[in-house]
Amino acid sequence: MGAETKTTERAFATLTMWRHPETQRAYNLDHKQEVEATSVGIASAACRFCNFELGQEGVLEAQPGFTVVAAKYPYDHWDAREVRDHRMVIPTRHVDGLKELTTEEKLAWFDIVGDYEERGYTSFTRSPESPTKSVDHLHTHLFRIDMGSRAVRYMHYDGGQGVNEFRFAGDEPIEAVS
Repeated sequence: MGAETKTTERAFATLTMWRHPETQRAYNLDHKQEVEATSVGIASAACRFCNFELGQEGVLEAQPGFTVVAAKYPYDHWDAREVRDHRMVIPTRHVDGLKELTTEEKLAWFDIVGDYEERGYTSFTRSPESPTKSVDHLHTHLFRIDMGSRAVRYMHYDGGQGVNEFRFAGDEPIEAVS
Protein backbone atom coordinates (compact mmCIF):
# COMPACT_ATOMS: atom_id res chain seq x y z
CA MET A 1 0.00 0.00 0.00
CA GLY A 2 1.41 3.43 -0.97
CA ALA A 3 2.32 6.13 1.50
CA GLU A 4 -0.52 8.46 2.26
CA THR A 5 -0.14 12.17 1.72
CA LYS A 6 -2.14 14.80 3.48
CA THR A 7 -2.94 18.37 2.60
CA THR A 8 -1.13 20.86 4.83
CA GLU A 9 -2.80 24.04 3.66
CA ARG A 10 -3.59 24.78 7.30
CA ALA A 11 0.04 25.92 7.60
CA PHE A 12 -0.82 28.66 5.17
CA ALA A 13 -2.88 31.76 5.93
CA THR A 14 -5.90 32.57 3.82
CA LEU A 15 -4.96 35.68 1.93
CA THR A 16 -7.06 38.82 2.04
CA MET A 17 -4.47 41.60 2.20
CA TRP A 18 -0.75 41.95 2.67
CA ARG A 19 2.22 44.21 2.08
CA HIS A 20 5.56 43.31 0.55
CA PRO A 21 7.82 42.14 3.44
CA GLU A 22 10.12 45.19 3.14
CA THR A 23 7.13 47.56 3.20
CA GLN A 24 5.68 45.70 6.20
CA ARG A 25 8.99 45.93 8.11
CA ALA A 26 9.20 49.69 7.46
CA TYR A 27 5.57 50.09 8.56
CA ASN A 28 6.16 48.05 11.75
CA LEU A 29 9.29 50.05 12.62
CA ASP A 30 7.61 53.41 11.99
CA HIS A 31 4.54 52.43 14.02
CA LYS A 32 6.64 50.97 16.87
CA GLN A 33 8.77 54.12 17.11
CA GLU A 34 5.66 56.31 17.14
CA VAL A 35 4.02 54.26 19.92
CA GLU A 36 7.23 54.18 22.01
CA ALA A 37 7.84 57.93 21.64
CA THR A 38 4.26 58.74 22.59
CA SER A 39 4.36 56.42 25.62
CA VAL A 40 7.36 58.26 27.11
CA GLY A 41 6.06 61.70 26.23
CA ILE A 42 8.63 62.48 23.52
CA ALA A 43 6.20 62.79 20.66
CA SER A 44 3.27 65.10 20.49
CA ALA A 45 -0.13 63.57 21.12
CA ALA A 46 -1.20 65.06 17.77
CA CYS A 47 -2.66 62.65 15.25
CA ARG A 48 -0.54 62.10 12.14
CA PHE A 49 -3.68 62.14 9.96
CA CYS A 50 -4.89 65.55 11.18
CA ASN A 51 -2.32 67.70 9.39
CA PHE A 52 -2.33 66.82 5.70
CA GLU A 53 -2.18 69.78 3.31
CA LEU A 54 -2.36 70.04 -0.46
CA GLY A 55 1.19 70.30 -1.83
CA GLN A 56 2.56 68.05 0.92
CA GLU A 57 4.28 64.86 -0.27
CA GLY A 58 1.71 62.10 -0.80
CA VAL A 59 -1.32 64.40 -0.80
CA LEU A 60 -3.18 63.79 -4.05
CA GLU A 61 -6.26 65.95 -3.64
CA ALA A 62 -8.09 68.04 -1.09
CA GLN A 63 -11.85 68.30 -1.04
CA PRO A 64 -14.03 70.13 1.50
CA GLY A 65 -13.59 68.21 4.76
CA PHE A 66 -11.40 65.44 3.29
CA THR A 67 -7.95 64.73 1.92
CA VAL A 68 -7.01 61.91 -0.45
CA VAL A 69 -3.47 60.66 0.04
CA ALA A 70 -1.23 57.97 -1.44
CA ALA A 71 -0.73 55.25 1.15
CA LYS A 72 2.74 55.56 2.70
CA TYR A 73 2.85 51.80 3.29
CA PRO A 74 0.61 50.39 0.55
CA TYR A 75 -0.80 46.90 0.45
CA ASP A 76 0.51 44.80 -2.43
CA HIS A 77 -2.43 42.39 -2.48
CA TRP A 78 -6.10 42.85 -1.68
CA ASP A 79 -8.85 40.29 -2.19
CA ALA A 80 -6.15 37.91 -3.43
CA ARG A 81 -5.19 40.17 -6.36
CA GLU A 82 -2.31 42.55 -6.96
CA VAL A 83 -2.94 46.18 -6.00
CA ARG A 84 -2.01 48.74 -8.67
CA ASP A 85 -2.78 51.82 -6.57
CA HIS A 86 -3.53 52.31 -2.86
CA ARG A 87 -4.97 55.60 -1.63
CA MET A 88 -6.79 56.71 1.50
CA VAL A 89 -9.65 59.15 2.08
CA ILE A 90 -9.09 60.94 5.40
CA PRO A 91 -11.41 63.49 7.03
CA THR A 92 -9.61 66.73 7.93
CA ARG A 93 -11.50 66.80 11.24
CA HIS A 94 -10.37 64.16 13.75
CA VAL A 95 -13.05 61.46 14.06
CA ASP A 96 -12.67 57.78 14.94
CA GLY A 97 -15.52 56.37 12.86
CA LEU A 98 -18.15 57.05 10.21
CA LYS A 99 -20.88 57.56 12.83
CA GLU A 100 -19.09 60.71 14.07
CA LEU A 101 -19.28 62.45 10.69
CA THR A 102 -21.85 65.20 10.28
CA THR A 103 -24.58 64.70 7.68
CA GLU A 104 -22.71 67.05 5.32
CA GLU A 105 -19.44 65.14 5.86
CA LYS A 106 -21.16 61.79 5.27
CA LEU A 107 -22.53 63.04 1.93
CA ALA A 108 -19.08 64.33 0.93
CA TRP A 109 -17.47 61.01 1.98
CA PHE A 110 -19.98 59.04 -0.11
CA ASP A 111 -19.34 61.33 -3.10
CA ILE A 112 -15.57 60.85 -2.88
CA VAL A 113 -15.71 57.09 -2.35
CA GLY A 114 -18.39 56.78 -5.06
CA ASP A 115 -16.24 58.73 -7.54
CA TYR A 116 -13.35 56.34 -6.90
CA GLU A 117 -15.66 53.36 -7.18
CA GLU A 118 -16.68 54.56 -10.66
CA ARG A 119 -12.96 54.64 -11.56
CA GLY A 120 -12.56 50.99 -10.55
CA TYR A 121 -11.42 51.31 -6.93
CA THR A 122 -12.52 49.07 -4.07
CA SER A 123 -13.02 50.69 -0.67
CA PHE A 124 -12.46 49.42 2.85
CA THR A 125 -12.95 51.11 6.24
CA ARG A 126 -12.17 49.54 9.63
CA SER A 127 -14.42 50.10 12.61
CA PRO A 128 -13.10 52.22 15.51
CA GLU A 129 -12.82 49.04 17.64
CA SER A 130 -10.85 47.05 15.05
CA PRO A 131 -7.70 45.57 16.58
CA THR A 132 -5.91 46.03 13.24
CA LYS A 133 -6.65 49.75 12.92
CA SER A 134 -3.26 51.39 13.45
CA VAL A 135 -4.35 55.05 13.51
CA ASP A 136 -7.30 56.19 15.60
CA HIS A 137 -8.52 58.56 12.90
CA LEU A 138 -11.11 57.47 10.36
CA HIS A 139 -9.49 56.56 7.05
CA THR A 140 -10.94 54.66 4.13
CA HIS A 141 -8.60 52.60 1.97
CA LEU A 142 -9.08 52.80 -1.80
CA PHE A 143 -7.56 49.99 -3.88
CA ARG A 144 -7.23 49.72 -7.64
CA ILE A 145 -6.90 45.99 -8.14
CA ASP A 146 -5.23 44.30 -11.11
CA MET A 147 -7.95 41.83 -12.10
CA GLY A 148 -5.58 40.28 -14.66
CA SER A 149 -3.15 39.11 -11.98
CA ARG A 150 -3.18 35.54 -10.72
CA ALA A 151 -5.42 35.13 -7.71
CA VAL A 152 -3.29 34.31 -4.67
CA ARG A 153 -5.05 31.77 -2.49
CA TYR A 154 -2.62 31.18 0.37
CA MET A 155 0.62 32.59 1.70
CA HIS A 156 3.09 31.16 4.17
CA TYR A 157 5.17 33.21 6.62
CA ASP A 158 8.69 32.09 7.45
CA GLY A 159 8.99 32.58 11.22
CA GLY A 160 7.46 36.03 11.07
CA GLN A 161 10.20 37.21 8.70
CA GLY A 162 7.86 37.62 5.78
CA VAL A 163 6.09 35.78 3.03
CA ASN A 164 8.24 33.03 1.55
CA GLU A 165 5.77 30.98 -0.47
CA PHE A 166 2.49 31.48 -2.27
CA ARG A 167 -0.22 29.21 -3.57
CA PHE A 168 -2.34 30.46 -6.42
CA ALA A 169 -5.93 29.56 -7.22
CA GLY A 170 -5.87 26.41 -9.32
CA ASP A 171 -2.53 25.12 -7.95
CA GLU A 172 -2.32 21.59 -6.69
CA PRO A 173 -2.77 21.01 -2.94
CA ILE A 174 0.35 21.28 -0.81
CA GLU A 175 1.57 17.80 0.11
CA ALA A 176 3.13 16.99 3.46
CA VAL A 177 6.55 15.44 3.50
CA SER A 178 6.90 12.54 5.93
